[in-house]
Amino acid sequence: MNRRQEVVLDASALLAVVNREPGGEVVTASLGNAAISAVNWSEVLQKGIAAGVHVAHQQSRLELMGVVVHPFTPGDAEA
Repeated sequence: MNRRQEVVLDASALLAVVNREPGGEVVTASLGNAAISAVNWSEVLQKGIAAGVHVAHQQSRLELMGVVVHPFTPGDAEA
């Protein structure tokens, strides 16, 4: 049985895709089964805002690509 491995993205990985940077193609191949923390997603959105990107509805677009945003709790920080 083949199981798909979940990939956990940090902000720089997702930004490589968004900005078409080197390595972004490797990340793109994993987007169908990826996750990102809300903290890292916030950083991606902040960089988008700084670049003048309208970020409304971007989470929906991200989820359509197969990326799930996970909450980051105090327990996560302690772990």
